[in-house]
Amino acid sequence: MAICIAPLSAYAASVTNVSAATPNGAYRAGSSISIDVSFSANVTVTGAPQLQLETGVSDGIATYLSGSGTSVLRFVYTVSSGHTTSDLDYQAQSSLSLAGGTITTTDDTAANLTLPSPGAAGSLSANSDIRIDTTAPTTTLQAMTPLVTNSVPMRVLVTFSESVSGFTAASPTLTNGTVSGISGSGASYTLDITPTTDGNVTVQIPALAAFDSAQNGNTASSTLTLRYDTVQPTVVRVTASPTSGAYRAGLSVNLIVVFTEAVTVVGSPSFTVETGASDGTATYLSGSGTTQLTFRYTVQSGHTSADLEYTANNALVLTNFSPACRTLKN
Repeated sequence: MAICIAPLSAYAASVTNVSAATPNGAYRAGSSISIDVSFSANVTVTGAPQLQLETGVSDGIATYLSGSGTSVLRFVYTVSSGHTTSDLDYQAQSSLSLAGGTITTTDDTAANLTLPSPGAAGSLSANSDIRIDTTAPTTTLQAMTPLVTNSVPMRVLVTFSESVSGFTAASPTLTNGTVSGISGSGASYTLDITPTTDGNVTVQIPALAAFDSAQNGNTASSTLTLRYDTVQPTVVRVTASPTSGAYRAGLSVNLIVVFTEAVTVVGSPSFTVETGASDGTATYLSGSGTTQLTFRYTVQSGHTSADLEYTANNALVLTNFSPACRTLKN
């Protein structure tokens, strides 16, 4: 009777399964992930073998921790800044390396270190759902009501670069105002802000006001400045340029209207000047965004005045005046 004796290498322990001992979920920089590599037989470990992980631009390394003398070896991976993956796995079937150590069976036969194909049955990503996220959510602010207004509430849109939790009415930092209401969820929230007094209202979302699923705190937003203004601008004086002289038909005179604060002009406001049998009209020329608006009056045939003046204190003709926006509209 023939007896066949197989070489010892034919009975080398091999990898059967890779899984995470750490619960499924998202993890940030500094987190520790425990990974178990199962063999077909008990193995003995010397040194510090390593498991190379696929984590984006730079690869993560899980280093041997424990399990020598059993069939399950535990490796530990500490998440580093910049690592990212939607489903953690090792890089390749050859990603388990000895790194100067050994993995052998009880008879000193070197173990077969070939891993299941990444993503295939028995692989880390197939058995576990570990997400690595080391990127902090960014934060932006946008005014949903005019930057200058006399109505309340002022409304501000807060947008995060990804879904967050923990954001409340107490999270924003404000001057001269309070958050009177908040709505939204995930990555988008709307703040209703009630000013304390007339003047600038500043809004900022500080860092760590909200957190993504990996518990990365948000970055701080830039400051958004709104203005609450219930005092309507008024005319201080009206002057001419030049201030004196005699003008015939066809010549023009610039009339300067000075306000108590800067105003914005939309369209072509005008005002009426007293020029005898038929009144003249001074039409808007320039100055929007400042406290001084320039109007131009061109002398028409038949006009006459010993000292040019507007017809009345309501001679400035506007179809609409909006103090909320400090805007003159024709």
